[in-house]
Formats: sequence, structure tokens, C-alpha cells
Amino acid sequence: MRSIVASLTIALLLSACSNKQYSNKPPAPQEPATPVAPPEQPEAKTPAPPPGAAGPHAAQLAELAKAANCDDPASPMRVWCIAATGWATGTAAALPDGDATLPGLTVELEDGKPVGDALTNKVTFSALALHPADGKEMAKITMVKPENDQEAQMTMEAVAALALVFKGKAPAAKLPQGLAGYLSTLPAKADYELTKGDHGWGWTGASTAELRKVGENWVAIETPTKGATGIWVTLFTDKVAK
Repeated sequence: MRSIVASLTIALLLSACSNKQYSNKPPAPQEPATPVAPPEQPEAKTPAPPPGAAGPHAAQLAELAKAANCDDPASPMRVWCIAATGWATGTAAALPDGDATLPGLTVELEDGKPVGDALTNKVTFSALALHPADGKEMAKITMVKPENDQEAQMTMEAVAALALVFKGKAPAAKLPQGLAGYLSTLPAKADYELTKGDHGWGWTGASTAELRKVGENWVAIETPTKGATGIWVTLFTDKVAK
């Protein structure tokens, strides 16, 4: 699975999962208005992240937040706000036990190129492989790029399942059997040692990477050591149906 995937199709799949909810139930009867106003509740405030928690990627994540229109709850690209606005609050949470493969979506953000264009044309299905060995935690991220129509179909089905999980519309992602079988082989190839830092897990290989737990999801940011300058931002989930 190494040829180029149709990222536009991935973008459309992400957009297709609308945030609007529909119901066939009749509207509930309305309670009569009460003349007594309820006591005012203090507005809940999200604690500010520690200074510098966003690391060197703050400006790029701000561009991602703008391109994904994170101020709009109905934005079709809102899944990327998990990373864009959540990275600074991410933590070095406990990793899954034993061998594990977390499916996800990667967007390649090249310096000087429009982020909005990347959200349409530079999105790839990815997988994070984790493997404990000799008291160490090993990791590797693989961009899964289909080579034929059958693999492309499986990838699209997986992307649709992931989009539902990232948007909170499904408890777990159901992956096609053939793709799930391939992902199960990846932990054995995880060969980069993880180091726990103040905010996340870091490693260096083909890229310099950091992994953080953001809410119920995982987010990785990679800085490639070769090729065009920029970052790769990936959303991962450990909520995968068996």
C-alpha cells in the first residue's frame, strides 16, 4: 500500500458527516413558562494551557484552526480542530497495553502553502504502531496509501468510520477486515524508541515526532528531517471495533 491516495475523496468523506442531528420523534410538550427566573450559573472556563505548551508549532496550528474554521461548530473540517485547538492541552497519557495499532488521518502542512488546500489534497489514512520491547516503548507511523481499487475502497470505508468517531457520532471505528489484518502486522515493525516528556511522548526517526493524548483522541505532530519543510499533523483513535 504505497501509491498516492485520492485525498479529495477523503476530504469529502470528512465533510459528509454533518454535525446536524435529525429525529423523527414528535416534539416534546412544552412546560408552561415560570415567572421565576433560575439563578444565573457562572460561565465554565477552560483552564489555559501552560505557557509554551504548544511548542514550536503554535503558528502552524493557528493557521490550521483558521483553515478548519474552528470557530464554527458546523464546520465540515472541524475534526482537525482536535489538533489545532487541543494540542496545547494534550498530555503524555498512558499508552495502550501491549502491541497496538491506532488508525488515523494525516494532513501534510508544507510551509508557505495554503493550509486549506492541504485539507483537500494532502490528507492520508495513517496508522500508529506501538510495541513494548525490553522495557521500552517503540513506535512508528505509517501512511497507508492504496495500490489498487480494492485497497482504495477499504481505505475509504475506514476513513468514513474514523470520521464518525472523531465527530463523536460512533463509539468505535469498524475497519474492513483486509485493512485490519494489514494493520495488525505493523507493531512488529515499530522501531523508534519513545521518550516521555512534559507534554507528550517523543521520538526521532524519519521525522522528529511527538504524540499527545487530547481528550479521547491521540494527536501526533511530525517534523520531517528530509524534503519540504513543514509539519505532518495526525489524528489517531484507539476506539476500534473488534
